[in-house]
Parts: sequence; C-alpha cells; structure tokens
Amino acid sequence: MAKIYLRKTLAGLVPDDEDSVEVIKKLSIGDVVSCDIKKPRNYRFHKKFFSMFNLAFENQDHFAETKLGKDQFYDWLKLKARHADYCKTPDGNILATPKSISFASMDETTFQEFYEDIKDVIFELIIPDADPARIHDFEQAMLGY
Repeated sequence: MAKIYLRKTLAGLVPDDEDSVEVIKKLSIGDVVSCDIKKPRNYRFHKKFFSMFNLAFENQDHFAETKLGKDQFYDWLKLKARHADYCKTPDGNILATPKSISFASMDETTFQEFYEDIKDVIFELIIPDADPARIHDFEQAMLGY
C-alpha cells in the first residue's frame, strides 16, 4: 500500500505527517493492516558516526592515508565490532564479510548499537591509552553532530 510515518503518543500511534494522515483516511473501520515497526535513521547521528570514524582514522598508523586505506580501516572496524556476515568456506575456514550500514539495512536503534560497538573498538584498539581527558576531547570534537 504505502509507507507511512507514525508518532507514539499517550493515545497510541498517530500519523506523523499529512501523507500518513491521507493513507490512514483511506482505511475503513475494522480494516487490518500489517506493518514493520522500524525507527528511521537520524541523519545527524549518521554524520556523527563518520566524524568519529574520521577522527579515529587520523589517530591510527596501521592503514595508509589513502582512499583504499580508509576503506580497509572502515571494514576492519566493522569486523572487529562483529558487524559482519559469516560463512564456512569449502576448506573449513570461516569467512567474515563486513555488513552494510546503509539507511535501508539498519534502523536507528541498530545503528546506535553499532555506533557504541565501533566506539568501544576505537578506544580499546586504536587509542587504548586514552585517559578520560583525551576521550572527553575526542567526544567534544564531534559535538557539531
């Protein structure tokens, strides 16, 4: 039928915009509809993630400062955070492939968990000697997002 946006209120779920209101108006009393509840991604939080990623990339010295190095670092972070698909190869090894974080593949709740997992990897493996003041400075550098 249509994709609509709903807002939770004390009265329950209500349409959040005019398009959603119009779709709901077309339903008859007693109609049953199915839906997948998915909290849409916050673009500003997405930008905050990439701000954190860029700061982490600038504070590491294992990956080249090139587009390829940045892509490899990105994949490495996702693998270390266990954000991957795993399969067994014919020779019995386990192959990990980093998952996408596209807006279509992750809702906001899942993305927030992913963000925290990546942040943990950064402070455990990239900046392990970060004291509370350095962590605070790192987070302050991202406040614009």
